[in-house]
Parts: sequence; C-alpha cells; structure tokens
Amino acid sequence: MRFGRRLHSMSTSSQATFFIILFFSVSLLGTRFLSGWLSELWPLIAAFALAILRMAIFGKNGRPPREH
Repeated sequence: MRFGRRLHSMSTSSQATFFIILFFSVSLLGTRFLSGWLSELWPLIAAFALAILRMAIFGKNGRPPREH
C-alpha cells in the first residue's frame, strides 16, 4: 500500500526513467533468447514501450479515469 502511494507521488520524469530502465532490462533479457527475432521485432517493441510511456505520462498529467 505504501509503495503504491509512493509510486503515485513520484514525478513523471522519475516514472519515465523507471519505465525506461524496466523496459531495457526486459529487452536485454529478451536478447538472450530471441537474438534472431529482436532485429525484426525491435520497432514494434519500441513503439509499444513508447505507447505505454505516453499513457503513463499523460495519465498523470490529465484527469485520471473514473473508477465507477
């Protein structure tokens, strides 16, 4: 509970840094298994990561979605 609240109170730049580090660690793990595929899939993976980052940043700046 406390960690979740702390994550929400983070600034958007630190959240973006967190997501970028997470993404690169996952992609580096992926290179070990999918080194052949990665050159094909890299643009798709990068676009997906950018979409997630954009959602995270604009979700914080904009109005949060209603939970009702």
